[in-house]
Amino acid sequence: MDFGTPLFAIDTQVFFSQSMMGTSADFVLSGDTEHKIGVVQGGYEEEFMSANFPDVALQLFPNNQAMLDAALSEKIQAFVADLQVANYHLYTTTNHNLFIPVRHLYTEMLHAGFAKGNAALLNRIDNKFAWLDDDT
Repeated sequence: MDFGTPLFAIDTQVFFSQSMMGTSADFVLSGDTEHKIGVVQGGYEEEFMSANFPDVALQLFPNNQAMLDAALSEKIQAFVADLQVANYHLYTTTNHNLFIPVRHLYTEMLHAGFAKGNAALLNRIDNKFAWLDDDT
């Protein structure tokens, strides 16, 4: 893939269920526990967790919606997601406070991605984002 200009930074966090409050994030991330952490299969979160926390048992989901549905129905107690994505899903439900971020994992820039070699499309889309500034 080719990537356009940076759009904005995204923060990725580990979220715990209220039922896990008092449990150390470091302990869970050490892998010395039975707790599984939900991630989207094939996403950067899965790659990051596997590389940085290889002993943690991951529960894979096909997309964020499926993972957050599992979290809200108490099928998982912890997950990794972008703060913006998680907030959208958590705050559009009536049970906003079921999960809270307990550990920042990384901040990365979000870029639009395109099929490699499609410079015309990349330039056309990048030009559409030129009007975005930090306030917007």
